[in-house]
Amino acid sequence: MQNKIPVICATDKNTDIGNIASENNFGFSCITSDLDSFFDYVNKLLNKDLRTKMGENAFEYLSSEYNVEYTYNKIIEKINLK
Repeated sequence: MQNKIPVICATDKNTDIGNIASENNFGFSCITSDLDSFFDYVNKLLNKDLRTKMGENAFEYLSSEYNVEYTYNKIIEKINLK
């Protein structure tokens, strides 16, 4: 994400990062054992325009949602609720 590269999240069914990637258009999600879907997503990402757009989305999401300030504010919100 930091390098503006989209992600393919091959996870178990209980993990939410795949849904986050899909909903925010910076990646794809499949169950680890679903090799057909995984390779389908690899093929889709051979499209340079799609890869570039999703990579930009990945970087924007990383910058806005996974930074020190955002994380600090979330922690402080939780502490202040108690």
